[in-house]
Amino acid sequence: MIELKKDSMRGQMDNESQRFIEELERKYEGSMTYRTFATWFGSSDKVVREFGVFIFKINEIVYFEDFERVPSILGITLPSSKRATPYVKLEESFDPKKVVHISTVTRSYATDVVQQKREIVQSGKLPWYKSFFSKLVTQLIFEDGKALFFELINPKEFIGAVKEAKGERI
Repeated sequence: MIELKKDSMRGQMDNESQRFIEELERKYEGSMTYRTFATWFGSSDKVVREFGVFIFKINEIVYFEDFERVPSILGITLPSSKRATPYVKLEESFDPKKVVHISTVTRSYATDVVQQKREIVQSGKLPWYKSFFSKLVTQLIFEDGKALFFELINPKEFIGAVKEAKGERI
């Protein structure tokens, strides 16, 4: 019989992840009841994160934050460009009860809104060909008119978590 040995690197990563989650729970004084990752993020106030954000819910508030991406090749850190803009950490939150509309939109539309080339619109269901041929993101529109866009790994789960926090049926 072959005995499987626990990969020490994986165990280390699991411990780091657990410490990170515990730190967030202490910071926001509650238990994390939902978490996911968006591979792209944009907001109507011109904020974009090309390398994603961590999204989590504690005490009925949804928080999201990004991490500094250090360029590397094969694990070797590359020097940053002198012309590169300095990294500014993104840490924001929203109350799901203030979301007035959730929909799926194309990432090109979201990019246009982020760059303020288009107005925010409450869209309906996308035509099948746009759903099939376009990158899709989840759009949240708030009472104050602001919009957030998330390219999610599992958008249905995220939409369900937001609706549940709002007290809506899923």
